[in-house]
Amino acid sequence: MSEVLISYTLQHPLEIKVGKGEQQVVADTITKVDVKRPKGRNMKAMGKGQTLEDKMCLFIGSCIGVPQAAMDDLDWDDLTALEEILRPFFEKFLRILQTSTET
Repeated sequence: MSEVLISYTLQHPLEIKVGKGEQQVVADTITKVDVKRPKGRNMKAMGKGQTLEDKMCLFIGSCIGVPQAAMDDLDWDDLTALEEILRPFFEKFLRILQTSTET
């Protein structure tokens, strides 16, 4: 079980939607997330991203347990607050990545 760094209350609740088009309905509303200490699986999640922004969203989503499809709807205020919480881990990953490409 991953260590919870902080429980964060979203400033703007996130609606998880299912279905497509006019058939789309809200299946759940997330108002609070547990930000978990990153593990190897969170680092692997970033590998799916093409850009730095993609990688950061994948990383944040995997650390808070929010489906990646829903991350696109996460409000900017909440996204930047979560980024600040997880920044030290993300920066460490970037240093490791940079070092591995230099050798």
